[in-house]
Amino acid sequence: MRTIRTPLYPAIITAAAALLATPTTHAQTLNEIRAQLSDGLADTEFTTTFSGLILLSDELELTGTQLWINDDSDTRISAFSIPFARSFPLFGQDAPHLYVEAAVGYASATQSFSDIYEGAAPALATGVETKWSTLGAIVGAGPEFEILPELRLALIANANLAYLENRTTYSGPGRNVTAAIADGVAFNWNAISAGLGVATRLDYNHAFENDLELRCRARYDLRFTDTLTADDPAQDVTNRIQILTLRTDLTGPTGIDLLNQPLRWRTFVGYRNFIEGQLFGVTNYAQIGTGLELRDILPLNAGISVTAAYLIGDNAQGYALGAGLNF
Repeated sequence: MRTIRTPLYPAIITAAAALLATPTTHAQTLNEIRAQLSDGLADTEFTTTFSGLILLSDELELTGTQLWINDDSDTRISAFSIPFARSFPLFGQDAPHLYVEAAVGYASATQSFSDIYEGAAPALATGVETKWSTLGAIVGAGPEFEILPELRLALIANANLAYLENRTTYSGPGRNVTAAIADGVAFNWNAISAGLGVATRLDYNHAFENDLELRCRARYDLRFTDTLTADDPAQDVTNRIQILTLRTDLTGPTGIDLLNQPLRWRTFVGYRNFIEGQLFGVTNYAQIGTGLELRDILPLNAGISVTAAYLIGDNAQGYALGAGLNF
């Protein structure tokens, strides 16, 4: 497999080379080099991946994620979200329904690098341990139409809000120089972003004999993200992403009752493709999983489920373990 290159590191190497080439290190010179780093990061895909991390923190269709990426910085991603989706027949069963969705969650990515300068400047050798985190929430609504007796189409407008943060520690002989260049620009910063989007969601449900149920979903999302506040222009996450998400679930009875409700098994397959955008270099991944669920045991006819899934993608692999609410 090819190794994914992390885009921010070459920009830091270039900035450090400029600092080494400068006879003196006055404050103005350092500020100019930090500005050069900021401009260099703006020219890379440094911020586009954050939209993918925001997407994981307000995940609506797939399960929580633990993902390992085959890149040059040993990236590890964790995500957990609580989604809600429901249709309401406001004007009778024959009229279009109101589809409402929401999610809140947390996602993080950790990276490590033994020497950020890849041996090019032994005097500045710097190890990096960094963590990107986001708290996100999304709400959306729109009309849902019955195309066929078992097929529904929802047209959705949504809005999201996210808090982004980076925390980094340095080690090695060049740690102070690297911190002076990168802190507040590439590392150790926080930002708040907001976004608007539209989505199209197809939902097919079919009941078989023996109490088997099949559900298939296809969803296309177009999202626009903008920064509200940030420590530096390099963290401006103004961009757009396009995502295609597919999921198929098959559920059936286990023959066991728990809490006075039938316990059901579930198997599922999910797939996501970043038509535009990416997640730390990953552009697509799939989930294959199984689980158990209880229905109609909470208010609003909600149920609970526990799931386990294997994830495989573009230079990435991982798993998902967790519990969820089903509406």
